[in-house]
Amino acid sequence: MEHYLEAFAQWQTRLGYSPATVRSNTQRLQQFFNWLKDEQINKVSHISKETIARYQEHLHTRKNKVRGGGLSSGTIDNHVVNLQLFNTYLQKHDQESLPLEELTQPPRESVTRTILTQAEIKKLYEATDDSPHGYRDRAMLGIYYGCGLRLSEGLALMLEDIDIKRNYVHVKKGKGNKERYVPMNKRIKNDLTDYIHYARSWFLDNAYPCFKHITNHLFVTRMGSPCKPMILNVRLRRLAEEANINKVISLHCLRHSIATHLLQNGLSLEQIAQFLGHSSLESTQIYTHIVNEL
Repeated sequence: MEHYLEAFAQWQTRLGYSPATVRSNTQRLQQFFNWLKDEQINKVSHISKETIARYQEHLHTRKNKVRGGGLSSGTIDNHVVNLQLFNTYLQKHDQESLPLEELTQPPRESVTRTILTQAEIKKLYEATDDSPHGYRDRAMLGIYYGCGLRLSEGLALMLEDIDIKRNYVHVKKGKGNKERYVPMNKRIKNDLTDYIHYARSWFLDNAYPCFKHITNHLFVTRMGSPCKPMILNVRLRRLAEEANINKVISLHCLRHSIATHLLQNGLSLEQIAQFLGHSSLESTQIYTHIVNEL
């Protein structure tokens, strides 16, 4: 059954899934195949309802190799959803599908989202400096807080996606391969302009020749290459430390924060959903609960 792995990965890529998602989904399918091998099942046609039930039981009793204990409900849910996705692949390619009729998803564990106050956002900006890294920090805050982009969306931005004249950011491949235009205010526009003209150029001009890359990505490193998630998250946490913000935060926390602040300021759920790129209001309604708890 190993031949399914590459075909499944290629199919996801054609549908517009991000490389990280394709990699994770393929690894989960590999784990399912490994379990089937231990069960002496070597053909999809040999997978029965009882097989699926045993595999789900295996997920509930399997140990977490990293943290110890069992798998979280979120991790089990990811494996279940991945089986459903693989089944869709089989059906789309006129192959024998999996008997998933009795496959169930575990109840989601409540997730505590870290929300920064508007005063704390102000402190983050005040913690930036006028070095090239400081210019990039303000651009980062503008993209992830001011424009509310997802982590992958911000990292995927190219220079041509920033329309300074018309004041918007063009997200070409959002979640589910969806496109949207996100408005930017004067401050974000100015911060991005300063970063692009001064700091980004400085990073590229001063990159070590042996590391230097020719890239059109918006966010670049001291080496002249596209930024990785860890680099920007480390910068954000350093700003939080400078600002004496005693919260564990990430770039996605900025997205949650802007959504909460927009709701507090009277923007409708429909407008916020469009701004964030949500496909349904169900994803946006979580912020009404957050606002009520603040």
